[in-house]
Amino acid sequence: VGLDRVLIADQVVRGLLEFSRSRDFTRAPTSLREVAARAVRLISSQVPPGIEISQQVPDDLILSMDGQRIQEVFLNLLMNSIQAIVKPPGRITIKAQLDRRAGQAVVIVEDTGTGIAEKDLGRIFDPFFSTKDVSGTGLGLSIVYGIIEKHQGSISVESRENEGCRFIIRL
Repeated sequence: VGLDRVLIADQVVRGLLEFSRSRDFTRAPTSLREVAARAVRLISSQVPPGIEISQQVPDDLILSMDGQRIQEVFLNLLMNSIQAIVKPPGRITIKAQLDRRAGQAVVIVEDTGTGIAEKDLGRIFDPFFSTKDVSGTGLGLSIVYGIIEKHQGSISVESRENEGCRFIIRL
């Protein structure tokens, strides 16, 4: 068995364990800005030169959420965005605002990467679906979807090939 296959198997097993891991789900009033900033700090060592990450999240946007899990959402979306920017320079932006009429926070994570093919858009939240050659397990966006659903929120995507990608989360 080649080393590549062992590495892929290891990634799949780790992904499955994460996907099935049962942690206590604890909601508490939490600063969305702090959760997003922590995720950016955690991933900063994996951001190649030429890719800029910016945040536009109000200081006073406090949500009842499981901060650890929402951080996991940001980490997965940021990693996908980093990998989608195959030729820097590129930009990843995290924006959030309160939609008072709907009583929800709207969080947008967008990038200037390669985008997602139209034929794949309907499947990106499916477990084990990946558009990556060998590096992906296909669990990241499925995990994201599950976390957002557990918060009784929603997530959608807008994308066109070679025009970047935008994930819209409502919490």
